[in-house]
Amino acid sequence: MSEQKPCLACDHPRKDDCSSTAFRSSWAAMKAQASLGCVTCGILSEGIEKVLQDEQPQTDDNGDWQLRLDFNMQGTKSLNVLVLGTDIVVSFFRSEATPWLSKTFPNIPDGFDVPPRTSSPESLNWVRQQLQECERAHIITGGCNDQKDVSLPWRVIAVQATPIRLYEQDKDIRARYICLSHVWGERPFLQTTSATIASHKKEIAYDKLPLTFQQAINYTRQLGFSYLWIDSLCIIQDDEHDWRYHAARMCYIYSNAYLVLSAARSPNAYGGLFADFPFSRCKTYTMKITPSIDSPQGTEKIHVRRSLTHLNTTQPLIRSMNTAQRKSQIGSVLPTLTRGWIFQERFLASRVLHFGPEELFWECNATSLCQCSSPPPVPLSPTQSSAAESQPGQMLRYSQMVARNTNPKSYYSYGAWLKQDFPDSLTSRWHHLVEEYTRLNLTFEKDIFPALSGLTIEMRNCINIKGQGRGMTASRMFKSTAWLAGLWSHSLHRDLLWRVVDYGDEQDDHNTPPSTRRPSEWRAPSWSWGSVTGPVEFLDQTEGMMQSKSRCEILDFYCDRWSRYPGGLDNVGDGHFLALRGSLIPAVATVKGLTSSDSRGKQKKAWEVLDLDIFDGHLKNVWVDDTAHWLGNDDHHASQQGQHQVSCFLVGVKKTKALCFLILERLQERQQDTTGFGVPKGHWHRIQNTYNWTDCVEIQNLYQRIGVAEVFGGPPGPGSWTERLLGLGHDQVLKIF
Repeated sequence: MSEQKPCLACDHPRKDDCSSTAFRSSWAAMKAQASLGCVTCGILSEGIEKVLQDEQPQTDDNGDWQLRLDFNMQGTKSLNVLVLGTDIVVSFFRSEATPWLSKTFPNIPDGFDVPPRTSSPESLNWVRQQLQECERAHIITGGCNDQKDVSLPWRVIAVQATPIRLYEQDKDIRARYICLSHVWGERPFLQTTSATIASHKKEIAYDKLPLTFQQAINYTRQLGFSYLWIDSLCIIQDDEHDWRYHAARMCYIYSNAYLVLSAARSPNAYGGLFADFPFSRCKTYTMKITPSIDSPQGTEKIHVRRSLTHLNTTQPLIRSMNTAQRKSQIGSVLPTLTRGWIFQERFLASRVLHFGPEELFWECNATSLCQCSSPPPVPLSPTQSSAAESQPGQMLRYSQMVARNTNPKSYYSYGAWLKQDFPDSLTSRWHHLVEEYTRLNLTFEKDIFPALSGLTIEMRNCINIKGQGRGMTASRMFKSTAWLAGLWSHSLHRDLLWRVVDYGDEQDDHNTPPSTRRPSEWRAPSWSWGSVTGPVEFLDQTEGMMQSKSRCEILDFYCDRWSRYPGGLDNVGDGHFLALRGSLIPAVATVKGLTSSDSRGKQKKAWEVLDLDIFDGHLKNVWVDDTAHWLGNDDHHASQQGQHQVSCFLVGVKKTKALCFLILERLQERQQDTTGFGVPKGHWHRIQNTYNWTDCVEIQNLYQRIGVAEVFGGPPGPGSWTERLLGLGHDQVLKIF
């Protein structure tokens, strides 16, 4: 008996798996198919109509609503319908897994009604239930700490005291405490400074605090805790020494907190924790279905409502947006997800309670859930997904995508890192973390490493523990891994191969500043992803890398303050270099068109800037690190022909046999006055006089990174294309700054 073909309007019947599918349809097409006997079209079109009668979105020229049906888009069961041309998403769910419904709509998830206020007694009881369940089930098996016997931070707010005050302990006191995570915003608010520290130890005026702080204090009391940590009140804001002291301990402050309250919906300190929203936004419609007279279940129910805001659907959107979009779109819904400092606050903590615009979200190291839905089930094996049936590498990426979307907190937790294979899987986790982090916003560019310092310390500790188990004692490089401005000494071959990302950055105004540029002040050596602003990705995250040490030998490295202070509380070190030996190929780079925009008037992307003569006729991608530099009015690069002498240094080979190169430019003394590109101002004399050159590296063999290239194939000819290409180079010892 042949299988029934899916309906052309609703794509049912469907398999009972978690394969992700997007399907185009329209409301009129569903109604037409329903009239011809399609039961699922009838149910879906009725549910869509119920929700849209409150919203009244504009129809197309034919009076129809164009739709996109999204099935399991986050790797777990879901059925959402997007009304194209609007921001309306209709969600279907069930309250119980009845027989006919489970068979007919295999992708519909379990769900619940939500209270109309996140400050309601029902919401508070829900939070208490999650805390109890976490303590009961997760402390041993899920990696969630109990925090029963931890030292309080040096300063905390004593919320049970009358009046509330800043408590500065003079002895080690052990107790549970809560942290607040929030967006500061531009509007000034009460902070602890050198002038107010003494008075705050006596009393913090409650009525002078912004609403978010007031509500956090009250919520801490409601949960039965005595101490609350808020950075702007517990750190002296105009005391650099005090800031550095606490910034270096941020890892322990958040990881030791019993719970972190995240003001996810608030764009500033005055927005508060709680949300009240119109009844129509949380209204649920129920459709009753009687499959047949003989049905043992009798009437079955399917529910529909306008989709609520969720962490696991918002986070992927951020990955594909440029900086302006993140600020204007996602920033208005869940602003905390766009902030660099809050990124580590979220992933360092064992438990985070997010106060969203419609409901509460719970995250711990074991699970992630919200008030409207059940905990996500363990995702199905990638072999059960049509998206991952062809190659092991694709299945691995699918599994990683599902884990990052369904429970990113667990994916980036210290406990999960300890379970990873070393070094490959652990390096992939770090690369994913950097890719997420570089998409976020920082108020001050210099905070690029300090804002990640806590997670950096946890990763370093994890690497050293895993490395000792693998006998990392052969050389200086592997006795204890060194943190080199966002890279790790044990995985430098993979860490060096980052590229800037431009997708989603479709500005109509070609005068808009490029999305990738050097920071206004130097903050990292050119080989570090910290040397550019904007998102980056790593070349090894797709097909993976082959063993590459025979291609590129790392002789030495030096990164003064980063080695001693993981996370970089001092951003500009006294010295920085990588000494490498490998194949170096001279090349001529040509700037494409010498204009900052393409033929459509769009800002050129990083892969649209340079051509290299040695890659003529090859299948390749060439990315520059700084589009603003190459396309701007820079005398050093504005030659009449747009041609420049560069070199390509082979770092590694992918499992697909693609060659991966760093694109380098030789340093010259005239660059000593550059600011924000290459060698920082005032550092040239150190390069010439301070370093004890190893392996006879001469002054003309000093380089800075300007880009990266990936070559997939070459033109026909005698021998292999890789042999011909690499035959253009020679073995070279060099240093990169």
